[in-house]
Amino acid sequence: MVYITRAMELAVRFKRNFEEAIGITVSIGVAHSEELDVNEGKGGIDELIKLADKRMYQAKLQGKNQVC
Repeated sequence: MVYITRAMELAVRFKRNFEEAIGITVSIGVAHSEELDVNEGKGGIDELIKLADKRMYQAKLQGKNQVC
């Protein structure tokens, strides 16, 4: 799970920089292929996008301007 931790760190940094540079907040959902054992051509990419989307909505429900 090293990769998901790194992805979360990058998303938090992106969120912070985006807010400072543009002055608006963002909610970000993070998912990594290691979590789902994604294989191209087997629908795995679609599942990965669905997971990131689910987490983005979770971030919004937690008060917006979050990373989940």
